Amino acid sequence: MVNKKQTADLIPYKLESGQILVYLQKRTADAPILPGQFSFFGGHMELNEKPEDAMIREIQEELCFKPQNYEFLGSFEYPDWICHMYMEKVWENFENDIKVMEGEYGKFLSPKEVLNEKLLSNNDKKIISALYKKVLRNEV
Repeated sequence: MVNKKQTADLIPYKLESGQILVYLQKRTADAPILPGQFSFFGGHMELNEKPEDAMIREIQEELCFKPQNYEFLGSFEYPDWICHMYMEKVWENFENDIKVMEGEYGKFLSPKEVLNEKLLSNNDKKIISALYKKVLRNEV
């Protein structure tokens, strides 16, 4: 079996006016992966690192925030890598309380903005769709 690269990422989200807003990173034009695109905060796992530990480490590095009330969303496998995704419901002024250390900036996107965003990969849109489904099941 060929070892695939693995990443561990977090999608902070909040509920506002009946919509699920997801907080994504606008990557820099010189980023090695998905340059200039919107994507998740997180990153590559180190050797023998557990996905949960990698996600917490990466989010502390990238957002100066320690996830505490996160849930595992799922592992999504692609031809070259495996993405372990977590989600966390955040508070009203989250974006004002954290500090974005990687990428150009972070931004909350509505479902309509996610659907229409040309700088967001279809793979990421599928992961966000899984988040929507899980949140809606939990909110019922």
